Amino acid sequence: MLVLAASSERSGQAAMTLRDACRSKRVPPEEVLAALRQVEAANQQQAMVQGFPSALTGKWRLVFSSPSPIKQWQYIPIPEFAEIDADAGTISLVSILGPVLSNSFKGSCTFDQDPASGRFVMNFSFSSAEARWFGRWNTKSEVGLKRKSYTFFLLDGDLAAANSSGGPKTLMSREQ
Repeated sequence: MLVLAASSERSGQAAMTLRDACRSKRVPPEEVLAALRQVEAANQQQAMVQGFPSALTGKWRLVFSSPSPIKQWQYIPIPEFAEIDADAGTISLVSILGPVLSNSFKGSCTFDQDPASGRFVMNFSFSSAEARWFGRWNTKSEVGLKRKSYTFFLLDGDLAAANSSGGPKTLMSREQ
């Protein structure tokens, strides 16, 4: 389902670059950032969006975040997934740190449209955290993390890109 789409041939090529970056993580970070900027610029004129926020429901792998202070970490170095249920208004973020440890944060999300830009925004915050050691032992705690938002400029089937309230552009690919 097409929600926000690249509107020109050049931005279509940029979307192909982003898909390749998600698959291989071998596209140079400068090219990924240039492609993100190109798609964002092409989609600034697009006012009609269909299917938001339900098109976000599912499991997304966070692939790229830029600018990062450490260039080698622009590609997110560990498996990290956002699981979004737009109907229930829930989100979880799972980071897998090898076979020994995984962390997850769970919380809530809401969806809005920015009146100034017409862009679609997911606001989210996490209220609980859990650590798993060797897949068995759990440590759970309540957390009060600052509310953040993603302002989407691309949401096209298996590919999503947004500006984070924390500053960087974020690229995600849908997990099958």
